[in-house]
Formats: sequence, C-alpha cells, structure tokens
Amino acid sequence: MSHRVRGALAVMALVIAGTALSGNVQVPAGAGPFYARIERNVAGDPLVPHDEEWAVVPFYRQPECVRPDFNLLDLFDIPACFGCQDTVAGFEIWRTGPGLDPVPIQVVSFGMAGMPIWLAPWDELQVAMADDVLTIDELEAIAVKGQATFFKETLHPYQAKLQMVGKGTLDDGRSFLFSSEETHGVIQTTRIEVR
Repeated sequence: MSHRVRGALAVMALVIAGTALSGNVQVPAGAGPFYARIERNVAGDPLVPHDEEWAVVPFYRQPECVRPDFNLLDLFDIPACFGCQDTVAGFEIWRTGPGLDPVPIQVVSFGMAGMPIWLAPWDELQVAMADDVLTIDELEAIAVKGQATFFKETLHPYQAKLQMVGKGTLDDGRSFLFSSEETHGVIQTTRIEVR
C-alpha cells in the first residue's frame, strides 16, 4: 500500500471519527453524474478554473467515454455517464443521511491513479465555448493532456463553495500544479503552473 493511499485512509479515519462524534453520517462516494469539471454558472456563463494563460479540466470519468455529441457545458449526462469508469473516489458527509437531506454537507474526492487532467489555453477555450457548446472533440483539439499524481476536490454544497488542488504530468513531458477556489459560481482564485 502506497504512502498516498495510507495517508488518504488516515485522513478518512479522522473524518469518520469526527463525524461520529458530531452525529453526522459519512458515506463513500465516487464521481457525480458528470464527466468533467466544466459547466455554466447561474448566469449561464462558462465556469472553468483558469488563469490568464491556462484552463484546467479535471475528468471524473474517462474522457474516451464522453459521447461525441454531448455538450460538456451541460455538466450532467444522466444516465449515460453512469456507464463510464470513475477516476475519483472519496466520501460525503451528511447531516442525517442520503435521501433524508437535500444535499451533503461536504463532498471530498481524491483522484485515482492516472486521473486525466487536461490543460487548455484559456484564450482558445473561450473561442471554442463562444457558441455555448463544447464537445469532447473541440476540447481535445486544443488541450494538452495529462494525468494527476495528486488531486483533491472539496465541495461544500450549502455554502456553494468548491476548492481543488492537483499536480501531475503532461503528455509532452512538462509538469503542472494548480489550485482553485470557487464560491457561488464565481472563480475566486486560480493558480496554474506549467513547468
């Protein structure tokens, strides 16, 4: 067992112990009913973690599984995406439990080995999304593909807050790292480094 897996299990054990004391319920979780972290905000504008140069697109399911005609900006693809392999695993914390609460208090996801993360030049991605449609082929045509060596996402649904951190290698040999924070559908901060 790798030190990363042992570390993740230790963190999960601490969370379980903490939630048991507070009366909350923790359940295992995989990917949601979507392929990648790319969507629209409440105003209908594209919402993708980005800085001035790059946008980062983490895939929660294998990109090869995305239907060619699916608009990634629509986010949810139910039930089709459920037939695709997850690339993340984690847990959800609920006040009383799934089916009893409208949403969990917190969802934490960790990237599994080889989780796909693509970087796209931000200016080119904006052009590709200008017609309010982004297909997997359009994204693939401009993106640099990579894989995470570490990825963690923390979602607080009641606070409409999302935090992501990750690092990994690109297929062209460069490495990357990033962090992003979003609140109420607005990117607050994003830092992306490519070396």
